[in-house]
Amino acid sequence: MVSVKVLYFASARDAAKNLEYETVTLSEDTGPRMTSVVDAITRRHPGLAAVLQTAAFSHNQVYCSGDDLEDIQVKDGDEIGIIPPVSGG
Repeated sequence: MVSVKVLYFASARDAAKNLEYETVTLSEDTGPRMTSVVDAITRRHPGLAAVLQTAAFSHNQVYCSGDDLEDIQVKDGDEIGIIPPVSGG
């Protein structure tokens, strides 16, 4: 089993029932990738689906593109960030 810490920011936190973070455990036989994490958190929190369409992601504090998620393998203890678009003023 592979356990990763998923951090939720801004509207992602709201969609994840106000969780700041949670641990997601994945089966190793699937060769867990970032897409596996996204699938798991979407099943847990269906309201995240809309947020994830425009969110940025980080893997161990390095930003990654939504297009690259299938290529990123996750390992036990990794940290995944879900960062929705934000506006400033």
